[in-house]
This record gives sequence, structure tokens and C-alpha cells, in this order.
Amino acid sequence: MTASIETRSQIAELVRRYQSLTQASLREYNEENNKKDYVLPLYEALGWKVDDAAEVAAEHATGRGRVDYTFRIGGVSRFYLEAKPLRDDLAVHNEWVTQAISYAYNRGIPWVVLTNFKDLWLFTGDAQPQRFITLSATQFVTDLNKLILLSRDSMVEVLL
Repeated sequence: MTASIETRSQIAELVRRYQSLTQASLREYNEENNKKDYVLPLYEALGWKVDDAAEVAAEHATGRGRVDYTFRIGGVSRFYLEAKPLRDDLAVHNEWVTQAISYAYNRGIPWVVLTNFKDLWLFTGDAQPQRFITLSATQFVTDLNKLILLSRDSMVEVLL
């Protein structure tokens, strides 16, 4: 699967906007604003209809909490996404990894993304979870071949 020029440029623009934030701006970015300004636009660039609840459902119940987003194709949940504030370091909060993986594992969802946009980690959602992808925002364009695995088109191919 390859990315279109439009996808590449949309993601590059998001990364540019992120990199232009001052330290003061970063500290002010809470989780909701991060989801609205960076996380959802990233997935929209990857071909997801983020404003269609049948495709990207917000605050989905998982049995042990509510995951931020469930990405679906034809009613089948393909992966969960748990977002965190832009200012926070994912590596400092091991409980967030546990939280995200448990959401996926408890519902039999094969993949789960943990992201604050600055970093994006993709884990398997099984009993022996492994980190499958580790990307920083600065790698989103240079390693687009990895990020594109989370695109809608890639998930459709998996279902075929």
C-alpha cells in the first residue's frame, strides 16, 4: 500500500503545525484539543471518515472503560485508538500502555494505537501484546510506509 501525494502533504502539514508549537502552547494542549487538532486530522488524512460514527466511533465502551476511538469497516472493529495529551510523554506512563492493551484484549480487537500525536505506538491486542510500530511525529512522513498500515485502505485490504 502506498500513500498518495495528497495524504503525504496533509500529514506533512500536521507535523509542521505540531513542530511550530511553542513549549507554552504544548503545555496548554489537553487531550480533547489534541484529538480535535491533530489525532483525528491524521486519521482523516489516512482515509478514515472521522465524522461518521459508523466508521470512527468515539468513547466506545470496552467493558473496563471507554476507549477514545474505535475504527470500523463494515461494522467490524479493526483497531482501537487511545489518545493522550500532546504534552505528556507516553514512555513515562506504563499504565497507559496497560490500559490501551486491556481495552483491545477484553474485546478481541486485534490492534490498539496509543498516541499523543508526538508519538504513536501500535500494539497487538492479544494475550502476549507486542509493540508492532513505534513512530514519532517527525517520522510520520519519512516512515509513511509504516503509518499507512493504519489507513482505511490498508484495513480494507486486510478484510479481503
